[in-house]
Amino acid sequence: MTQTETINSYAIYDKLLDLEKSIRELRMLFLTTKSPAERICRHPVSLEGIWAGANITDEDIEAAKRSMFAYQYEDWGH
Repeated sequence: MTQTETINSYAIYDKLLDLEKSIRELRMLFLTTKSPAERICRHPVSLEGIWAGANITDEDIEAAKRSMFAYQYEDWGH
């Protein structure tokens, strides 16, 4: 890496840090302008009953497992 590339890398890094700081400041400004009722909830939300009335079959569950844990369902040649 040449000296010019190093200087440019440091300049880019400094700009990224400035950008992160600006984003944090904008986020805080945004949150403080909202009423308490509109602010983002920071507490756990119960999902109890979210699937009430849904008809989920064993096939649906197996398809979800294959999708999420594909490495367990692939034929690895063993």
